[in-house]
Amino acid sequence: MEKRRRNRVTRIVVGVGGMLGILLAVQAESVTVGDGPPPKPYTHNDALRDAGRVEPGFGGYFRDRNDNGIAYVYLMDVSQQAKVWEIISGLADPSIPIREVRGLQGQFTMGQLTEWYPKFRRAAFAVPGTITTSIQEGRNRLKATVVTESARAAVLAAVAQEGISLDAVIVEIGSPIRPSANLPDGIQVTVTTRN
Repeated sequence: MEKRRRNRVTRIVVGVGGMLGILLAVQAESVTVGDGPPPKPYTHNDALRDAGRVEPGFGGYFRDRNDNGIAYVYLMDVSQQAKVWEIISGLADPSIPIREVRGLQGQFTMGQLTEWYPKFRRAAFAVPGTITTSIQEGRNRLKATVVTESARAAVLAAVAQEGISLDAVIVEIGSPIRPSANLPDGIQVTVTTRN
């Protein structure tokens, strides 16, 4: 009986020791794997940048307002529009199929716009009165919305300081974002209004 008990205790100790070893190995592995910041989510701007890598002359696209089956694509070489079907199908809403692609002469590639965008955004938001920034792929430009003409001039000056072509920039004056409703659960809804 004493021998059986000792064997059982030995097995439990070995079992706990083995589990502890596995846990330490897993923890050491997770520390190694988990070093550094968590990966950033893949955004629409990332998809645009990647589309520009597939077709370096790609400058963005938009759908026809009256016929969503038609996509207009900005290209540095309009004769390459046949190559962009795959790119557009990867970016477009799959529930609305595209039947036709029409090429437009672009001035800037998506590679340029996505490269400039972080500097553009920092420069614009350093100016008081900036409301929003975005890559306007449907206009082949970077866009900022500000509340005053003086903010507009300051954003253009800040962007020029960053070395970004002002031909690639649109700065519009808009209304500040104002709360429009408070929901019972504490979520606040905001809307933008235009004058």
